[in-house]
Amino acid sequence: MSELVDQESKEPTGGHQWFPRSERAAGQARRLVSEFLAQVDGGERYLDDGRLVVSELVANAIQHGTRRGQRIRVSWRLAEGLLHLAVDDASNVHPIPRQAGADHEAGRGLSLVQTLTKEWGVSAREGIGKRVWAKCAPTEPDRVT
Repeated sequence: MSELVDQESKEPTGGHQWFPRSERAAGQARRLVSEFLAQVDGGERYLDDGRLVVSELVANAIQHGTRRGQRIRVSWRLAEGLLHLAVDDASNVHPIPRQAGADHEAGRGLSLVQTLTKEWGVSAREGIGKRVWAKCAPTEPDRVT
């Protein structure tokens, strides 16, 4: 894992990790974001939404953006009072939120991302593929669990 550190405060400001196409990637990314936020003053205010959002972005990339043998890159950082999350994959196809029926087991991930983030989007990356990114605002202190 690569980690970014503020040279003055010595507090971590972000990091990134490459993951193989695996069902375990979402859990591993969630753990790394949790560990990062545990080291940051006020990080607990981003924890619940950040873990859920990174899980959904990674799951989407694994399911729709990678093929066997490809990897995804997950990055996270705190900047300007927001938790910035991004997942890079090798697909040029942009994700589109959809309405899942009450009896459907899948299809709600991007709707959750829209609900939990200040903003999210898709951008091209150098070379092949895309970056799906999201910005999470801190939760109100009385909502922190």
